Amino acid sequence: MTVVRSTSTLPRPGCSSPSFGPSPPIFAVGLYFCVWHALRHIVRLLAVDPTAAAALESRRYGAAISAFVRDAAPLTAVSLGLLGSLYLVVPGTVTDPLALVGTYLVLIAVLTLPHVVVVTVMDYEQRIWTPA
Repeated sequence: MTVVRSTSTLPRPGCSSPSFGPSPPIFAVGLYFCVWHALRHIVRLLAVDPTAAAALESRRYGAAISAFVRDAAPLTAVSLGLLGSLYLVVPGTVTDPLALVGTYLVLIAVLTLPHVVVVTVMDYEQRIWTPA
């Protein structure tokens, strides 16, 4: 079965493929995930949440962001707790900034599978991917 991307009505902030060519790899990955990737997911979540979507339609942007923050806070707290736990259990000392980046990348690796599962379920429910 071939899979094709259906037409999406979600807004795409900025250009569709940012260029990180001259950037150091760690900076490019951090910038991509913390800004570009996160922004696209926030916009998508605002669009599918009825409360946030209604607030956006009535131009109450603060209310939409508040709804997102309220919904995201518990998992954000769990993720930060996991990062703190990694800091405590990593062998040796994590005082070097590069070692801290390594610990952060371990956290990102741990969070990737649940993230992929959630996004895949959202894609399925929104019929983003359809059989050709």
